[in-house]
Amino acid sequence: MPKAKRPKISILHDEIPPHVQEFMHLTRLAEMGRLAANVAHEINNPLMVAQGFAENIELLLDHPDLPRDEMRLQVLEIIKACQRMSRIVNKMNRMSRSQKLRLFVVDLAEVALNAVDFLKTQLTDLEAVVDFDFEHPMPIKCDAVQVEQILLNILSNALFALENQDEGNRKIRISFEKFGKWQQIKIWNNGPVIPQNVQAQIMSPFFTTKAEGEGTGLGLAVSKAIMEVHGGDLSFKSEAGYGTEFCLAFPRPKKDPWQEQVRHNKGTIVIIDRQVNYRRTLHEKFRLLGFRVEAFADITSGMEALKNMPQVGGVLLDVVPGQRTSTDAIRELRHHMGPTGLIFTMSNFASARDLRGELKALGASECFEKPIHADNFTFILKLLDSGLDAPVKRTS
Repeated sequence: MPKAKRPKISILHDEIPPHVQEFMHLTRLAEMGRLAANVAHEINNPLMVAQGFAENIELLLDHPDLPRDEMRLQVLEIIKACQRMSRIVNKMNRMSRSQKLRLFVVDLAEVALNAVDFLKTQLTDLEAVVDFDFEHPMPIKCDAVQVEQILLNILSNALFALENQDEGNRKIRISFEKFGKWQQIKIWNNGPVIPQNVQAQIMSPFFTTKAEGEGTGLGLAVSKAIMEVHGGDLSFKSEAGYGTEFCLAFPRPKKDPWQEQVRHNKGTIVIIDRQVNYRRTLHEKFRLLGFRVEAFADITSGMEALKNMPQVGGVLLDVVPGQRTSTDAIRELRHHMGPTGLIFTMSNFASARDLRGELKALGASECFEKPIHADNFTFILKLLDSGLDAPVKRTS
């Protein structure tokens, strides 16, 4: 629950206060060191998988009747292994970003999804179930990378708490709600209750209950400081019979970029994204903005459906750097929609920024990093409004 009084810190300043910068610098160094210690183990497994399947392919090439189907399965396993390694490197790239604040209005739900995606391997290994309780966009003005770091810290602590929980009963719930002038995200887990003596110190710098080398005690202290810089608050409760819940409260922006609107004859927006919750959040935004929306989990089903749609305003395609299906899909979409069709690529891989020129050369109209902030949504809407008055030219 947000406190009645809050620190008078304005997010109009684009610099983080020096004392917070010092905390953040120490936290980043400690976290980078922890990741560096684990990165060999994290990357070694998928690297061995990729090497093993590559060696299998080399043997298959000598087969008198080249078994293409078998080779394709081997290649897919290599791609999966490379994607896992890419996620690990992407996490470290995001952590090394500048400390200067980059403030944009974004959907809090999409910021949370980025954090969950980074912890996908740990969640799977622990067999923890994540309930993502999303209904409507929750716009906040923030530095999305800094807020992701807070959420990563809280989720990592939740996973640590769930390690001793019985298998099949490890639960995390991420929920969103409006509370007066505040937008809130709550992260709950059903792990053991935090002892009262720990609760009294949990936000203090350098306090940790983890073993040496596993935690620095700076995460929650820095997280609270960053929330104060944003004019918000970080609080928690941990009770027997309930579990533990952390709450981040942000001031609501003066203007909601995803308020419900009415549009007429503006065509259909097609969303192709492998992640179900990203599809849900994007679907809801465009629906509120008055568009007809069709969402698909994979490129094949999305392309098949596109062939029978009478008017397509634009396509939003999730891309994975280095994945051939992504580049092939852009080419196929451009061929199908013609030179005037609007194709927007999006990715939560930091390395996708470096491929912007290549993606546009393949046929993308524009490329965005997730979460897609409100300014970029405005840009998308302007392109849609300017291009939807005339039918989209398609080629056979």
